[in-house]
Amino acid sequence: MKGIEGIYIINKRGTSIFSYNLSKEKNRELNYSMLANLFSALKNFELKTGENGINSLKVRKNCFYFIKDDFTENFIVAKCTSKTKSNETTEILLEIKFQFIKKYMKQIYVKQNPIHLNANFRKTIKNVLEKDIKRKEMLNSLEL
Repeated sequence: MKGIEGIYIINKRGTSIFSYNLSKEKNRELNYSMLANLFSALKNFELKTGENGINSLKVRKNCFYFIKDDFTENFIVAKCTSKTKSNETTEILLEIKFQFIKKYMKQIYVKQNPIHLNANFRKTIKNVLEKDIKRKEMLNSLEL
């Protein structure tokens, strides 16, 4: 999706438990100092719950849209360009939250290998983003 640079899931201790970098440098290591700063900002941020529980935080050139998953108490974060609007990320974050809960439940109850689940979860996120792109293209084509 244009505008989204990465999806991160951060646990309540501030550790990244999942990251999916969508930027051009796909094999780049996760920037842990950025993640630590983001987590401390999220913890100190007075949550003014936005639409569907999604909040935003602008940091320099990026905007982070995040939602706290009440089931696991993890933050699901979308790192976006500063021009990305919240309505463009709302459905995506809610769908990723739903898919993450499904993954978490499988990991607990089915005892599947977390590495295998993370690979499938990356594919799921890619599919969620591709569906959103197709939906927007279809809507644009209808607006003659």
